[in-house]
Amino acid sequence: MIHSRFVPGGLSRHRAHTLGRLLACLIPPGITTITLSEWRYAGSGHRHGEPFWAELTRQRIDTARKFARTKSSAGTVESPG
Repeated sequence: MIHSRFVPGGLSRHRAHTLGRLLACLIPPGITTITLSEWRYAGSGHRHGEPFWAELTRQRIDTARKFARTKSSAGTVESPG
């Protein structure tokens, strides 16, 4: 019989199975989330001043849309009611 580690794709299955057996022994009951790799803190939302620039950008987009609407409505002739 050929061992699963020597079958194509068998090594990953073997590692997953071995890791599963290992984790089953190490994880206390009731734990549902495990981190198996390293992580680092990337930040938490806006930095100082970013809400200001976001609001300014929103206002500029709003102004540009209003300008485009007025320009397009001025170019069309409305018929009386």
